[in-house]
Amino acid sequence: MIDLENNMESQLTKSYTSWDLNPKWSKDGRYIYFSSDREGDMSIFRMNTDGSNVERITNPAKGNRHSGF
Repeated sequence: MIDLENNMESQLTKSYTSWDLNPKWSKDGRYIYFSSDREGDMSIFRMNTDGSNVERITNPAKGNRHSGF
């Protein structure tokens, strides 16, 4: 994320053991959705725009993937 006012960049996902991919802003600008395998299988997660309150949104059947949206 980039703070345009202060010209500062922040990394919101910091996992060294998983893939965090395909970030997308929600239409209302309140959340960022992204794909990740941080809980095993690839799923879709949601977090606040400051990186807090990460929540798993999908729970695919074993072996299935949610790699994009």
